[in-house]
Amino acid sequence: MAAKYNFDKNLLKLSRAKSIEEAKEEWYVIDETTLATQSAICICSRKIKEVTYLYNHFTEKTIIAGSRCCKKFNMLSRSLGKNMYTTILREFLKKGEYVIIDDIIEYSANVEAILIKRCEYRFESYKNSSHIFNLDKLKDEIIEMETIYGITYLNHLLVLIDASIKEIHKKNEEEVKRIKELREAIERAEEQAREEAQKAAEAQEILRAEARERAKQEADAQERVIAEAREAAQRVLDAELEKKRRLKLEHDEAKRVADEKKRKEKEERIALLPTLTCINCFKVFKDSPCRSTSCCSLRCELTKYP
Repeated sequence: MAAKYNFDKNLLKLSRAKSIEEAKEEWYVIDETTLATQSAICICSRKIKEVTYLYNHFTEKTIIAGSRCCKKFNMLSRSLGKNMYTTILREFLKKGEYVIIDDIIEYSANVEAILIKRCEYRFESYKNSSHIFNLDKLKDEIIEMETIYGITYLNHLLVLIDASIKEIHKKNEEEVKRIKELREAIERAEEQAREEAQKAAEAQEILRAEARERAKQEADAQERVIAEAREAAQRVLDAELEKKRRLKLEHDEAKRVADEKKRKEKEERIALLPTLTCINCFKVFKDSPCRSTSCCSLRCELTKYP
């Protein structure tokens, strides 16, 4: 009876409910462990070796109960999930530093301080990041602890987290705007560079076209000069040929005239010759052909004139 009395009295002292049956519904199992010796004290004041840690989310108190009391008073039906708060509770309870109720009450305040410190440390490490994932996760964990366990002493962090998320959103928006403006500036610069390159290419093409046109004009001029030179040379050649032709005609005409003159003179001389005269050497013979060795012909022909 003493054990039961101490169990009920001590449990109600740390619970919100006034009846023992309602009070037992407030407590959740955090963790279970077995010690090397009976160095722990159950909430019923008995020394125990098999330890069960329980947490009241209304009063935020933690107690130790032995396995026999837990089974006897049906304290094992409710269990806490795994989150940051229960992890801290388990870490401290496993150290075995709190074995009596007075120490456990002090322990609850220490857990609160450690939880605040851990959350603030995580917040400080996340707030300067450009991503809000970790801050959202921390925010969800704090809201979960407030919803499930009624923890309200972390609400100031929710305000800071929301402000940091808003600031990160603002920075991200400014960064997106800056990147957009930078991208637009780069695109404008690229477009300007393309236009300048196009203009330069067009100018180069114009210069090349002008150079081709000048080269063509120079080639045409050279062709004209060559053609004119050829025409001039042809004219000179034609003039020379015409000159030679005229000279030849004049020569032929002079030769014809000379031959005609000689023929006439010869005919005139022949007309003045005696009856028998060599028509080649004009020697006079009586009745026989010329046999003179000085005759211009091996056989002279005689012409008899009347």
